[in-house]
Amino acid sequence: MLLYKDGCFMQAIEGEALSVQQLHKRIVCDPRHGNLVTLLDGPITRREFPDWTMGFHRIEQDNLPSQPGFNHMLRTLLRHNAFSLDPALAKRLLLSFTTQPV
Repeated sequence: MLLYKDGCFMQAIEGEALSVQQLHKRIVCDPRHGNLVTLLDGPITRREFPDWTMGFHRIEQDNLPSQPGFNHMLRTLLRHNAFSLDPALAKRLLLSFTTQPV
């Protein structure tokens, strides 16, 4: 799962531990990325995004509340300190797209 807003990304990566670690290392070493913050890291009992496929949908700020799956957290900058203070908030934002995709 990958979200983009205002020049910032939020991503959830799931899979076998070694594969996730290798991908994370590639992302960290990629010069196009900076200021990476890991909010949650560890084993999971089941995948949260097992059937997720990549898609793209542009959401304009002026009609944001009318979008299917609108979540008030979409008004928050993805680099906002609230996500670091409460990583579960980031997880809830990402999961909101699995139940009510935009």
